[in-house]
Formats: sequence, structure tokens, C-alpha cells
Amino acid sequence: MNKTTNWPATVRELGEMAANKDLDASAMLAELEAQFGPCPMPPTGYTLESAKSGRWIGTETMNRSWILTPGWKFDTGHCIDVWTVDYRDLTPTEALQLGTALIQAAQTAGVTEGE
Repeated sequence: MNKTTNWPATVRELGEMAANKDLDASAMLAELEAQFGPCPMPPTGYTLESAKSGRWIGTETMNRSWILTPGWKFDTGHCIDVWTVDYRDLTPTEALQLGTALIQAAQTAGVTEGE
């Protein structure tokens, strides 16, 4: 399922939107905020991974067999990337550690149980 947003993703896109309506950028932002509410902002402490991806990333959690990277994009919201070193079976202890790390990452993203 794709989500769309009417907020510009780049300054260039904002400029194009403003020019199409014969507005300056600040007037275009004011119009957008009046129509759609505040612009989605990345969580505190997240950094832009790359301008191309548009994904903001938080602090990684690591184990010898996996890495969790919390992410956020303005159009899709939160995600959690799970990277593994290679295909391997997890021990029960490693599975509990991974489960705990996933729960903590979800809670940090603001998700509560049952949502």
C-alpha cells in the first residue's frame, strides 16, 4: 500500500509548487500548513541517511548476528530494518535478545502494545 503526501520532499519541489501558484516559498508553506497541518518531522536524534533515500535513521542496536536500524520517512513513518550477517539459525538466547531489541525499537518509535 502506497501513502502519498502533499508536502514537498525537497526545497526545489517547494519552489516549483510555489511558482505554479505564483507564491513565494514561505507563503506556499503557510498554505500547506493551513490545509494539511504541520509538516511531518523526523524523530529527535535521527539523522538523514542520504538525500536520495530520504530516510532518517536512529541509533543502531547490534549483536554478533544482527543489526537493527530504526528508520523514518516523511511519507511512510517509522520502520525497523533488520540486517543479518548471513543466513544462520539463532540460538534461543539470541532470539530473545533480538525480540527484546525489536520491542525496544518499536517502543522508541512510539508504538504501544496492541496497535
